[in-house]
Amino acid sequence: MMLLFEICLLAAALAADVFIYRNLVRPRGWSKAVKTVVSVSVVLPDFLVVAMPLLYSFLDNRNPLTMHILMWCTFSFILVLLFKLFLVAGCAAAKRRGSRIYAFAGIAAGLACAAVMICGATVGRSTIRVERIQVCSPRLPEGFDSFRIVQFSDLHVGSLMNPERFISRLVDTVRSLSPDLVAFTGDLVNIRYSEITPPLFELLSRIDAPYGVYSVLGNHDLGFYIKDTLALPVEQNLRALSEIQRSLGWCLLSDSSVYVHAGGDSILLTGLGFPQQARLHGHNSVLAGTDIAAAYASADTAVYNLVLAHAPQLWDTLCEMNRSDLTLSGHVHAMQMKLRLFGREFSPARAVYEHWSGAYRRGLRTLYVNDGLGCVMYPMRIGARPEVTLIELRRCE
Repeated sequence: MMLLFEICLLAAALAADVFIYRNLVRPRGWSKAVKTVVSVSVVLPDFLVVAMPLLYSFLDNRNPLTMHILMWCTFSFILVLLFKLFLVAGCAAAKRRGSRIYAFAGIAAGLACAAVMICGATVGRSTIRVERIQVCSPRLPEGFDSFRIVQFSDLHVGSLMNPERFISRLVDTVRSLSPDLVAFTGDLVNIRYSEITPPLFELLSRIDAPYGVYSVLGNHDLGFYIKDTLALPVEQNLRALSEIQRSLGWCLLSDSSVYVHAGGDSILLTGLGFPQQARLHGHNSVLAGTDIAAAYASADTAVYNLVLAHAPQLWDTLCEMNRSDLTLSGHVHAMQMKLRLFGREFSPARAVYEHWSGAYRRGLRTLYVNDGLGCVMYPMRIGARPEVTLIELRRCE
């Protein structure tokens, strides 16, 4: 899928380059040297999309700087590509209609698009927002009426530009919401467990709640993206990261369930991590490999069930199995781009995921997909700022 995406981007870039050369560079009375410099300047950014797989192959991904280089290469390529596409559209319209105003409009639109991307790469990816929702159910025990859950997800520590400052703000945000329970729904790291440095461990250890902090593993936590698996076997990475979470005081649930008790009542809390078998199929509509039946072994499924599932694709299976009153997921990030128009939300994620952001309801069952905190592929968030969610459970008839 990523290869197809890169091929499409490169094809669009080359088509724009051909138009620019034939219509804007070649007809001008510049010297051959100037035309060569301009042509190279137009084409040069296209090599970034070709260089990215090569960079990933040769650079050492034990260093988070590797991923920052790759993400900023992607960002730079997309920024230049969009500017060129707006320029081409404006110039084509100007040529067809015989007015330069369209060319200037294309340039203005390209600059505006670049400004939006730069905002997304600065303020957009560093400003944490709090989403507040209420989830009502007649199945909720009275002891859990007004119970407050804070969810955060997809931290991707290795993708953060200033992780200590960002995580400090995250911890302060979570603590300020006075949660009864905290839920982390996977992807603590971006590549490997060593991203959790001692200062970050100290900060994360400040996240607590009266009824505990519960977590599951995401696809990035499982070590899928470690290059040198001889130096760091996937199993060793997984053990180390699991131990880190337990040392933080978090209860890591791996296809298992526990009971949470309040006011003489109980709810069932189930954790479903990302399946090992889905390494290359994380965007499939159905994820194979999660042992949902094992997660409910010896559990009383008649009680209210809160599920932490990294991938929202598992919700359909849970509904078919008559499980889960409330499912909390992450994984998608809304592909870090979300546009709100006329009361509706639009995102590239809609083309890949049925459930990609926010709340979804099916009868008495609710799914909430958190937009996450970190970044993958490119270091920006446009309209999908880092999210912490406050969920208030209410008993209703």
